[in-house]
Amino acid sequence: MKNIHKIGLSALIIILIILGSVKLSMENLKKEAESSFKEIAKLQTSIFTDQINQLFNNINNTIDNIAIQVKDDNKLQKSIKSILVKNSYIRSINILDEKYNIIYSSNKKNLNKSADISQYYPKPMFNNKILRFGKAQKGRDLFVEDAILSYIPVIRKISNGVQNYSVLININTDYITNRYLEYLEKNSAQLDIIRLDDSLLYSSSSQKNIGKDIGITQLYKESVEKSLSSGIEEIEEQKFIVAYQLTDIYPLVVSVKLNYDENLKEWEYKTIVALLLIGSIVLGIAIIIIMLITKYQKAKNKEIDYQKQQIINQEKLRNAYIVYDNTNDGILITDENCNILDVNKAFIRNTGYSFDEVYGNNPKFLKSNANNEKFYKKMWKKIEKNNYWHGEIVNKNKNGTLYTELLTINRILDENNTIKNYIGVFTNISKQKEQEKLLEEKEQFIFHQSKMAAMGEMLENIAHQWRQPLSVISTAATGSLLEKEVGISSDEIDIERFKLINNSAQHLSKTIDDFRSFFKPDKEKKDFYLSNVIEQSLKILTSKFKNRDIQVIQNIDNLKINGYENELVQVVMNILNNARDVLEKKEDNQRFIFIDIYNQNENAIIKIKDSGGGIPEDIINKVFEPYFTTKHQSQGTGIGLYMSEEIVTKHLNGVITVENIDYDYNNIKLAGAEFKLTFKVV
Repeated sequence: MKNIHKIGLSALIIILIILGSVKLSMENLKKEAESSFKEIAKLQTSIFTDQINQLFNNINNTIDNIAIQVKDDNKLQKSIKSILVKNSYIRSINILDEKYNIIYSSNKKNLNKSADISQYYPKPMFNNKILRFGKAQKGRDLFVEDAILSYIPVIRKISNGVQNYSVLININTDYITNRYLEYLEKNSAQLDIIRLDDSLLYSSSSQKNIGKDIGITQLYKESVEKSLSSGIEEIEEQKFIVAYQLTDIYPLVVSVKLNYDENLKEWEYKTIVALLLIGSIVLGIAIIIIMLITKYQKAKNKEIDYQKQQIINQEKLRNAYIVYDNTNDGILITDENCNILDVNKAFIRNTGYSFDEVYGNNPKFLKSNANNEKFYKKMWKKIEKNNYWHGEIVNKNKNGTLYTELLTINRILDENNTIKNYIGVFTNISKQKEQEKLLEEKEQFIFHQSKMAAMGEMLENIAHQWRQPLSVISTAATGSLLEKEVGISSDEIDIERFKLINNSAQHLSKTIDDFRSFFKPDKEKKDFYLSNVIEQSLKILTSKFKNRDIQVIQNIDNLKINGYENELVQVVMNILNNARDVLEKKEDNQRFIFIDIYNQNENAIIKIKDSGGGIPEDIINKVFEPYFTTKHQSQGTGIGLYMSEEIVTKHLNGVITVENIDYDYNNIKLAGAEFKLTFKVV
């Protein structure tokens, strides 16, 4: 009896131990299954992110094509029709003017209406030609309602060289749904696209939250900070395995949500069957319990190995995707001792070494003498500190040729902060560096020529303004000398002549000060009034205008901007000199230059127009190109307007344009070129 009790007690203990072990094992399997599905969600999110990136890259390319055709209505219409036929994901294409009025649309219902872009993201700061995303809208198009359909509006600014436009493209969200529908239904998954300001652009599961701000979760915050995150979230009382990834280029987060219950249904089923089977057998025979424990242990190990192999296979697929689908950049992977484990085709193409030649070797064989030991010590110090280094380095390929590469080195650590691998990714930028050097030399040459041309112009102006004072000084001096020689001089007359000579000398001195102030370089940006710029320019040029009967009519508001004042004086003088050259050829007396300065939407506008008849239409779009000129070689170098545009756009953060206009002045019909300069008002 005691033995029976002992056996029964032992059997009960064994049963409890076995059931407890089974439950614990199932919990471990559940965690491993969750981890596996997290990796699946991360992998699919990465794939979808790349595809979403490609979609918006295609949109950017489409806008570039439209920008090329925007000058010609016929070509533009044909181009847009072709784009719509080839790209089913585009709902409509719209061209907007600077006030965001729709002046052309593939959907006639959008024409002549104003688009509201106040909700578009991101707000442009330095580059106003970036792709911006509006909030997702319900409906078929901008002004076409539909209870079922929705679209994502995106917008980007373009220019034809004379006028700025915006291209607004509405993306068909059904295209995204249909593209991924099979995978999403098969895996009980949900795909979301979220703007960085937390607005939901797209969801494959529901339209009710489209365009609304989503609730911010910890995983979402981590994806914004670290680019990629995954975990388990409960959303609207439903459990999901979730992965978020931030796109590389655009302000978007892509999310894949796997239904927790649906994806772990098979595991739940296996757990219930195993518990019932093991419990039934344990109640019958202890030996069978032991056999079942052994069998279960084998099954568990097999299941664990299977799950691990799935993760390894997924990681291999991901590595293969990164390495072989991005072959423009060279990639090498080393072990913890910096011995090469793998390289891609771009590495082989750039270095000339085959895989067999580099496998197991340290990348030091690529080292050149262009970078000293101090450079490498500093590089490794940063890697040790940040696990990351990025910069330019000069290496040597197999045939001994040096090449410059933009290199990124990442140190990979495991959960114990032990070094596992080093990954190097590089881009061969040798040609780019050569082009940059040539461009820099060309820019320096052009700036030098521009400076010489400006100095020649100034010397001519100085000589012109000095002629009369010098003539007065010479006449007064020779007159006094002659009177002294013939003995008819008087102190009163000499005093008057000395005063005249002194006044003329003071005028010469003031002229030198004016021109010296003009050539004095601006060392830093400052606030200055545009009226002062016009006053300085005309002070230097006024004598030439008077000699040529050129009238300058001013209508100037006293506006202030920030920048380099003397550089803007040079720009204004260059435009005025060009106008003078044209007007002095006119045989009639209708020689006018009009200068207007006014405030428009917090922008300071300078308009300078002449009555010279305008610039020929076949060359007006080339006047800002370097070395382009309509003058004889003895009269100009063709660098004036090119340098003017460089100063306005790069040094003063402004815009300069030119067009031919017809206008009336005092009931006289005139025509000429009008230059428009736009700056931000201080």
